[in-house]
Amino acid sequence: MNHIKSNDRYIALILLLFVTLARLLSFPASLWEWDDILFARALQNYDLTTHAPHPPGFPVFFAMSRVAYWLLKDEYLALTTISLIFSSLLAPALYYFYMTIFKDRRIAFAGTLLCCFVPNVWVYSGSARSDEVGFTIGIIGLTLIIRGLESQASLIAGCAIFGLGMGVRVTLLPVMGPTIGLIFLARLQRRQWRPVMLASLAGILCLLVWFIPFILNVTWEKYRMVMDVQSQYIMRNDSIFSGGRLTSRFNRYLNDIWGRSWIKAPIYLFSFLGIYILIKKDRWRDAGLLALACLPYMAFTFILNAPANAPLYSLPFIPFFIGFAACGLIKLPDLIPGIRGRVAPTNLGFYSVLLLTILSAYWTYPVIKMRHNEVSPPIRALNYLKSNIEPDRDTICYDWMFTPYVNFYFPQVKKLPIDKCINIRPEHINPNATGEGRLIGLTNVPVSGAPQVEFSWDAKEQYQKRLLHLSQGVYLSAYVSELSANPNVDSKKTGKAVP
Repeated sequence: MNHIKSNDRYIALILLLFVTLARLLSFPASLWEWDDILFARALQNYDLTTHAPHPPGFPVFFAMSRVAYWLLKDEYLALTTISLIFSSLLAPALYYFYMTIFKDRRIAFAGTLLCCFVPNVWVYSGSARSDEVGFTIGIIGLTLIIRGLESQASLIAGCAIFGLGMGVRVTLLPVMGPTIGLIFLARLQRRQWRPVMLASLAGILCLLVWFIPFILNVTWEKYRMVMDVQSQYIMRNDSIFSGGRLTSRFNRYLNDIWGRSWIKAPIYLFSFLGIYILIKKDRWRDAGLLALACLPYMAFTFILNAPANAPLYSLPFIPFFIGFAACGLIKLPDLIPGIRGRVAPTNLGFYSVLLLTILSAYWTYPVIKMRHNEVSPPIRALNYLKSNIEPDRDTICYDWMFTPYVNFYFPQVKKLPIDKCINIRPEHINPNATGEGRLIGLTNVPVSGAPQVEFSWDAKEQYQKRLLHLSQGVYLSAYVSELSANPNVDSKKTGKAVP
């Protein structure tokens, strides 16, 4: 038994080292999207009312990021370093997760490799936000909770991680909550009250250890207010109840998350095969545990989250399809008569998983390389503004989507939404300016009639389209315009729209 556990440790270590090297390649050259900036602002001034960050606040994630910020003295480095650490830990976490469910090293190893290199998981592995961190914590916690069916120590540790993890992402509730409930019920049916009580106590204490200081800092009234506003916004704009076609939501959450059809098709095909094999072999427990670990969150995010960013929001349910697909491929030779005992055909499924992993990584790598080598267009535009703006005289007229950017990078500069800057002179906006000021536009589409500089990714268009497919579809271009050169420009008359 010790020999078996030792082998697992060696495999997990090899996976950790290999995936860490790959994650270093995905370390982004800069911040990029809206939430990246909200998280960076929060390291300077944590204030939920100004969405620094947006509710519910992610206090445990920011506690870790503050330590990194204290050491590295840079918001971008602090956030991406924490993300890099946890995205690397995802490899051993997934291996033990699949081992706990399937008890098969080949399935665990193959499933881990494939899951770590499907496009959306790899692309977001270095992003300056809490999603990948919460993803890894959820996998670790689920593994411990499932093992908690037999081990009291694992159950207590899993609930402790759940309590702490809720301060990283509250979406751990649909990720881990149903599994915790099932394991608790199973323990109670055996009249094992003590492990359930100790695990519950551990979870509650680890929740309170961050929630009490958090509320003392934010105040309960302010927290309730921002949470009410945020929940109303989500229901009105992001959720399934906000309108929009269900087919579009299904397409985004079930098709686009994989990047390409030739990646999606074999994963879904062999997922169904894996389910069939497990049922055929009466391994309902394995299938049920994997479903319980992933499907509640899948339903949660499909109902409440905006489909635009489905490749990011889908991370916690990706292991569901990958796990069954790995099982289907690895166990496929068992369904073929006369093949048992022949080494090459028996390992055919394992080689197939490796091939799919390599092809998926090959398709994704240009996007990884692009983000690793290039500063994102919005940050390049802001750096350009820093070098060319006169803070005491000029006014920034910004598109709404750059709101957190200008607030973070130009706290002392006069700024207004661009629709309020049209057809007026700089001195009407900034009467205290010394000398003649300018109106400088920051937009995501060109402004007709104004001299401007475009900032976009320099990589090939086909690679930009891949990033477009795997992201929320914005922040692929930014434009800096001198609006005061032509005060009659119209911000609604644009050239080619950002794809």
